[in-house]
Amino acid sequence: MARATQQGSGYIIGMIVFGLLWATATVFLVVLYTDQEELRTAAEAAREARELAITAAEQRSIALAKEAKRGGPTIAGLLEEARSVTAEIAVGDPAADAGVVRQKRDDLVSRIKDQIVRMSTADPSLVAEAAKFDGASMIYATDGLFRLLQQEHDLRVEAQKRADDLNTRMDEAIAANTAQKADFDQRAAAMQAKLADIEQSRDQYRRERDAKIADLEKQYEELRNDCTATITAERQKKLDLEQRYGEMLARYTELQNKVGNLQVSPQQLATARNGDGVILTAVPGDDAVYIDLGRRDALILGMRFAVYSSKTGIPADGRAKASIRVESLSETSAECKVLWVAPHEVILEGDLVANPIYERDRSLTFVVVGDFDVDCDGQLDGDGPSRIEALVTNWGGRVVEDVTALTDFVVVGVPPTGPRLAGDVSPELQSRQEAVQRRLARYNAVVDSAKTLSIPMLPQQVFKNFLGYGPGGTVLTSR
Repeated sequence: MARATQQGSGYIIGMIVFGLLWATATVFLVVLYTDQEELRTAAEAAREARELAITAAEQRSIALAKEAKRGGPTIAGLLEEARSVTAEIAVGDPAADAGVVRQKRDDLVSRIKDQIVRMSTADPSLVAEAAKFDGASMIYATDGLFRLLQQEHDLRVEAQKRADDLNTRMDEAIAANTAQKADFDQRAAAMQAKLADIEQSRDQYRRERDAKIADLEKQYEELRNDCTATITAERQKKLDLEQRYGEMLARYTELQNKVGNLQVSPQQLATARNGDGVILTAVPGDDAVYIDLGRRDALILGMRFAVYSSKTGIPADGRAKASIRVESLSETSAECKVLWVAPHEVILEGDLVANPIYERDRSLTFVVVGDFDVDCDGQLDGDGPSRIEALVTNWGGRVVEDVTALTDFVVVGVPPTGPRLAGDVSPELQSRQEAVQRRLARYNAVVDSAKTLSIPMLPQQVFKNFLGYGPGGTVLTSR
């Protein structure tokens, strides 16, 4: 379109030049008839006028104007011919004017830019190319379009090359896969033949195995019959031996009762009435005393001792005249706090101290059985036995379930009792009653064993007396 604009301007310039040439020719004719100097002056003036009328760059249109002839092509005709040739070359339409050429140029540039923008989604570097077409001429747009086409062609050639390479590699892979498949088929056929041999061997093994199992079952049946006969004979021998054992156990129990009745006991609960130590220092009215037991004697802080007169000794019921508790220890002695003193009694040096749980050389063994009123509130405590057991273990004793010849003491509470049940009762009450019956059976068994083996039995109150707890409602505790 810029070229069409230049052609339109050339046409106007040509008309101006034509007018100027006509004026110049007229002047020249005048000069011919005047002085030569005036002719030169006029020629100079005409040349200046021409330079003012047309620039050096516009003088290229003069060559076209020179082709005009009288009676032949005019300057306007030549200019129109040049314009139509240019329009045909630019847009293919000789009749197109400058506006049409510019519009078609703008449409072409717009389509090229739109295509570049669409292509830039795959190649972002093309975004800069779109800006180069702003205001471009038809030639530049055509050249740019050709360059883009060339790039597209190069990309297509490269893509085709890669596609050919991939096709070649795919053909090679297909060939390799075909070879592998042929090898696999060959191996599969060999494995099928081997599998047929294995199945044949398996069938033969199963037949042999079934024959052996049948033979073993026959042997097992014969052996089972022999074992049954042997077991029957051994059971009969066991019954005979159990009968003889029952007879011997009855005789042993009878003899043991006789021996227990014949044992000499100089005093009741003799083992519990042996003193463990003596009072070293005591001041009447003072709440602290010292005993001859210390750290070397495995004494425990907080342990209680009952205090007895050295003259009267320890009575059978264990009633003490005072009670003390260990507060501090040295190697050979201990400081004790006086907990209580019986009326009209005083603690004297040389008085005996005793605790049936304590033994300086070993741990004594206890069995606890029955129900206890540990809180001394007139009601049996559900956790009474466990609290008695805790008291024994905290002070160095050992609690076991059954009475043996090695048991030292049996702490005896009252026999377990439960509500009498009549008629239909709930499963819970039935279960509780059964538990009471089991505990009562154990109570009777422990008491009977203790009597048979002559094991000392300590009722709750006697047990409390030997531990130095005062009469009445004193709660048993390890502190």
